[in-house]
Amino acid sequence: TDSVRTYQLPVESYQLPELSEWLSILAGPTNSWLRALLTMPVIVKGSSYIDNYVRRVFCPRPGQVVTILMDGCQPQSLEVVEADSGFLALKIERNVDGIIDFNVYHQTVSSVTSLCYSFVYQPQQPLTPIHFVVEGHVDRMCQLYLDTWIDNADVPADSTNVLNANSRLTSDGFVITKEHVRALCQNVRNHSKHYLLPTDGELFAPMEFLIVSTLPNMLLTLSSSFVTSDLFKILHLYNKFQLVDGATMLKVGDRVSSDLVISGLVSTPLGRRATLFINLYRHAEKIATIEGGFLYRGDFLDIDKTFEHALDQRYTIQLATAIDVTALEAKRWFVYCEDASARVSPGSVVEFQLDSYYRFKSESVYSSVSTNGRVFAKFASGQSVHIANVCFECGISAKDPVIEYLRRHETATDSLLFGHDGHPLTPLNEPQWPYTTVPDSNQEYARLSSDGNPIHINTYIADLAGLPRPITHGLWTSAATRAVVERYAANDEPERIRMYQANFVGM
Repeated sequence: TDSVRTYQLPVESYQLPELSEWLSILAGPTNSWLRALLTMPVIVKGSSYIDNYVRRVFCPRPGQVVTILMDGCQPQSLEVVEADSGFLALKIERNVDGIIDFNVYHQTVSSVTSLCYSFVYQPQQPLTPIHFVVEGHVDRMCQLYLDTWIDNADVPADSTNVLNANSRLTSDGFVITKEHVRALCQNVRNHSKHYLLPTDGELFAPMEFLIVSTLPNMLLTLSSSFVTSDLFKILHLYNKFQLVDGATMLKVGDRVSSDLVISGLVSTPLGRRATLFINLYRHAEKIATIEGGFLYRGDFLDIDKTFEHALDQRYTIQLATAIDVTALEAKRWFVYCEDASARVSPGSVVEFQLDSYYRFKSESVYSSVSTNGRVFAKFASGQSVHIANVCFECGISAKDPVIEYLRRHETATDSLLFGHDGHPLTPLNEPQWPYTTVPDSNQEYARLSSDGNPIHINTYIADLAGLPRPITHGLWTSAATRAVVERYAANDEPERIRMYQANFVGM
C-alpha cells in the first residue's frame, strides 16, 4: 500500500534472491537513509572507514517477513520477523532527532534483550553518508552480554563489580543435581557409566561442573568495561582445570563455590590478552583451580594499565652442595621463619609456592615486580615443613630475579606420563579415530552451562561479529574432547585425570 510495503521470502533456500538484489528491493528506488544504510559498502566510524556490517545482517533467510512503514516516498522503519516463531529479529527506525537506531533482538532464557547500533545520515556526503555513533555503544554491548551471558545467574548483572586489577568476585555456587549431570553428559557426548549409575550410593559428576559453577563470574568479568571495549572481538585461547592434591571427584549433592581474580591484562601484537584465575571450593574446602586465557583482537591497552599476576607458582630445587645452600641463604628475599626448627643443608629438596605481581613499563620491561610466598623443606617420608618465606619487591626491571633463580636451579621432572610418543586415543583393534557430532543447535548447551553468549545462538549477532554462522562453544568442544581422553587414555577411570588443558586453535 502507500504506507506499508511487506515482503515474505520463500521457505526453500534455493528460491532466495541474491543479497544485492534483495537489499536493493528493501531500499526502494528513492534516495533515503534506508537506501544508504543497506547499499553503501562502507560506514564512517570516527576517522576510519569500516565494512558495512548491516548489509550482511540483512541477507535473505527462508521464510522471513519484512515490513517497511512509509511516509510518502520516504521510509520510516523496517522490521524483520521470523516466520516460524513470529519473533521480531531486527528493527531499523529513524527517530525525531534524525538518529537511525538499528536494533538486533535476542531471546534469553527469561526475557528479550537487544543490541542497538546508532547512525547519522549525512546526505551531503554522498559517497559516505552513514556515520556510526560511537558514544554509548560500548555500554550497550556490555549490557547485552550481561543480559545474556549470565542470565539467571546467582550474581547481579552489574559490570561495575569489576573496577580494577584487584577486584575479586565470589560466588556461593550451586548444588550439583542428578538431572543436570545426565543432561550435560548427554549433550557433550560423555557416556561414562560413572555419571549414569551410582557407585556405592554416590553418583559422580564430570570435571566440567567446576567451570559451570564459576561461569557467571567469568562472564561478568569478561564483559566489564575494565577488561574490554568490543566483545565481538573476543577469542577463547585456552582453559585449564587442576585438581588440588588429595581432592576427590565431584559428585551429585556437592555445593561448589568459587572466587575469581583477573590474573593478567597484557598488550600483545595480536591484541589484549586477559587471564582469569579461579579457586574452586566444595563445602568451603578448596578442591581445584581453573585458569582461562582470552584474546580481544586488535583491542590494545595503554601500557601503563597492563599487569600480570602469576598465581600458585611451584618450583622444586635440590641444594646439592654447601655452596648451593650458602647461595640461597644469601638471597635477601629468602627469610627463615622465626620458629622454624629446620634449615636447608646439602642434599635438601626445597619447594617454593609463590605469587608474583608485575606491572609493565613496556612490552619487555616491568615497572614494578613483587614476588611473595612460602618455602617448604621436602623429606623422603613425603612430609613438607614450612621453613621460610619469600618477600621480594623492586622497581624497573627486565626480569624477576626470584623466578629466574628458581628456573635456573629447578629440579627436572619427567611429566610425560605416556612417554615421548604419547598415548593412542584408540585401541589397536580400532583403527578409526574417535569422533563426535556437534549438536545442530547450541541452545541446549547454553542453557545447561549458563553460557548464553549470543554469537553461539543468534544468527544475526553472529553476522554482526563477522562469523559465517553461530559457532559451537569452545567449552563444548573442550568437554567433548575430554570425554574421549577420559574414555581411552584414562581407561574410563575419571579420577585419573588430575589436570586437563584445552587450547583452542580455530573455530
